[in-house]
Amino acid sequence: MKNYDEIGQFIIDELAKELIKQDHKATGELIESIDYIINKGIFTEILIEMNDYGRYVNTGRKRGAKKVPIQALVEWIKQRGIETNNKKVVGMAFAIQKTIEREGIPTRNSRAKGKRTGFIDDTVTRIEQKVQDELANMMEKEVELMVINFAKKT
Repeated sequence: MKNYDEIGQFIIDELAKELIKQDHKATGELIESIDYIINKGIFTEILIEMNDYGRYVNTGRKRGAKKVPIQALVEWIKQRGIETNNKKVVGMAFAIQKTIEREGIPTRNSRAKGKRTGFIDDTVTRIEQKVQDELANMMEKEVELMVINFAKKT
């Protein structure tokens, strides 16, 4: 990787891979929402952004927490093709909402599919050293250029 954009793209690609690995690609909307911003100042930052619900996908949801909006569940049911009859979809959405309120997310049944939380944490752990090494290499080259440019001026 030669620049901050390549590092930012690498990070969001790795987050997307982990979401898919954990079977969190119902609509692809969360994956599509992941983006990066580069803030240059005294220090350069690469900020990663995504839809707000990404935090619940990462951490799960405690039982008894604020209810999941029914409309979000209705959309999820339709997109997964679980049910198409509107009356049944709404009924299912309320049942799922109640289960999430009672059990949290992931629910007991969804754990059978494998690991379902920590996509951010797992990705960071997996790629942290590579990103640090790439950033260190870039900074080293930037410092070398500054020294060369300074030497040319004197």
